[in-house]
Amino acid sequence: MVAKRTALTASGAIDLIRSMQSDGLSVREIARRTGLGKSTVHDVVKGKYGVSTKRAESVGERVASYRGMLAVFPTDVRFVDPATARDRTLLGRYWHEIRIWRQLGDDQQLAKFTGKTIRLRGGERIPLITDPTVLRRLDDASRLTPDEILEGHSP
Repeated sequence: MVAKRTALTASGAIDLIRSMQSDGLSVREIARRTGLGKSTVHDVVKGKYGVSTKRAESVGERVASYRGMLAVFPTDVRFVDPATARDRTLLGRYWHEIRIWRQLGDDQQLAKFTGKTIRLRGGERIPLITDPTVLRRLDDASRLTPDEILEGHSP
């Protein structure tokens, strides 16, 4: 998958970073999404430093290719934006167990996610789906294969 090139001026990158901060993203999350260091993001937000043209282009490419993380819903799999690092980590572990379940058919490890939810940006909470019947239905419909979803082969 090739990242889409996006021309972003230095002032555009600064505006984007400030906008991300005003949307409630932490300095750490902005740094992760833009590829800049945390101290650089902090300095840009505070107005101490600007962004070079080369860095602005890099920020544009990184932000344009950002897709969030995949979450399983009862009828589909779609991209979501976890609110915290804890939610991002929990969702990553959940997908790891789904991959193991798909390979081995053992749903015992998925049981540890029963009743767990992740919080999305904006405050919405979504449950982690652990019902093997729902997961099997999504898997049979080729909606539970993250690589296919990322490449656009599955709806």
